[in-house]
Amino acid sequence: MTPAAVMELGHVPRDQAQDQHDTPLPTPPREKKAKTIKRLSYVLGFLYSSVLIILAAMLLVTTTLVNSKWSSIITIYITVSGFIILATLIVDVKLFTRRI
Repeated sequence: MTPAAVMELGHVPRDQAQDQHDTPLPTPPREKKAKTIKRLSYVLGFLYSSVLIILAAMLLVTTTLVNSKWSSIITIYITVSGFIILATLIVDVKLFTRRI
């Protein structure tokens, strides 16, 4: 049979049928946006925790070596910023659980 006759009968060659089933459907824009925001929040959370740990370690070393007024100001800044982020996360989780 010629390829044109095969196509008229509705028969799809085996290789072509497999190619059609192997290609995934395109991701909807809404799902892409949700995944992007989720990954961005993971990355930003990791960066924040890394910076916070590094600053705390630097403060600990600086406080032991030099006793100045700046070490207490930096300690207060790190503590207050940590509490603000923690409070924001708690409120966000509460709002999210109520919405569900």
